[in-house]
Amino acid sequence: MDDKDRELMDRYVYQVVRRLPKKQRNDVGMELRELIGDMAEEKGSVREALVALGEPAEFAKIYDDEPNHLIRPVYLDAYWTVLRIALLCVMIAAFLISYAVRNDFYHGYLSASFGTSFVEYIIEEIVLSLFSMIVPAFAMFGIVTLIFFIFDRDMAMREYLNTATHEESQRMRMKAISNRSAIVRKQTTWSPSRLSPVPDRKALLFRIVSIASIVFSFVSGAVFLLQPQLISFFRIYVEEFSGFTIDYIPLFNFEKWDLILPLFMTGLFAMLADGIFRLVIGRYHRKVMISGIVSGVIQIICGIVAFKILPVWMPELDDAIRNSYQNSSGRIKSEVLFDPQVASNIVLAVIVFAVLLKVSLTVYRTLRVEAKEKRLSADKA
Repeated sequence: MDDKDRELMDRYVYQVVRRLPKKQRNDVGMELRELIGDMAEEKGSVREALVALGEPAEFAKIYDDEPNHLIRPVYLDAYWTVLRIALLCVMIAAFLISYAVRNDFYHGYLSASFGTSFVEYIIEEIVLSLFSMIVPAFAMFGIVTLIFFIFDRDMAMREYLNTATHEESQRMRMKAISNRSAIVRKQTTWSPSRLSPVPDRKALLFRIVSIASIVFSFVSGAVFLLQPQLISFFRIYVEEFSGFTIDYIPLFNFEKWDLILPLFMTGLFAMLADGIFRLVIGRYHRKVMISGIVSGVIQIICGIVAFKILPVWMPELDDAIRNSYQNSSGRIKSEVLFDPQVASNIVLAVIVFAVLLKVSLTVYRTLRVEAKEKRLSADKA
């Protein structure tokens, strides 16, 4: 068995085991490799052995102990990943919004005194927020499960139409067109040449980066949209024998919020869309590179307009912070506690640096992976 045959076998095994539960994949993979090797000796080539085995999607059903899945194993890993991210996002957002509502945040300065210790205060807030997370969490669970169920059934229909006989395919086409006006691809005979390459580990994207982008953009968008007062200057100081006090000073200019909010939401939506796209594709690809570039350009433009053109910071924010320190300590070490221009430059620099770093790494690794794939294809040719 030469390298070409071994790669073809690897492609087939990968397409079979990816449709099975994780606990079965290693055993089935080893068993299937032995089977293909024996059949290749009998039939004369690996390609003929794979043709005899048939399409991977159909062959995988032999190992499926529980054929009636709500969501099939091929999409189960993606389902759990998306569900965990969605639940994390909605629970964080629910906690922050619930906290803001209970503490009566508003568009101005707020100083709240508490007669308990800070640790007791945090524990109490977490316990109270748990009740506000239950309904959104169940709702998100239902939404994600329904979306994956519909997607799975649609893909199952397409796979059946691709493997059905000509007569069955014609009947299913007519039924699909009459029910939902679907356009189905013409029936083609399955061939091992249709097997896609096994993804190289070095070509895979770091899922944690995509997940972090999705969580950050979703939670930030929910806060900006529903409770932007949470983005505040927080100062906590303990008062002897009387608990502690928290000063909340909103950072943003809510008089211009109708201009600022669309820019923030556009930038966050671009980040969210790019994060989801990267998570779905899962590997460095030209489409991922283009998505990252477009998303990065949108984020930088929104950042420049928001922090260099619009008055994004609350007027007299420096005076409000100064008053907070004077009320607690009576002395101020610096003449200027908050400089709007310096703050805008720092925030914009962080945005530009993060975007350029992400885009440059994506472009570099994408071009490197493509060059390697072309070199391997040329060597095998």
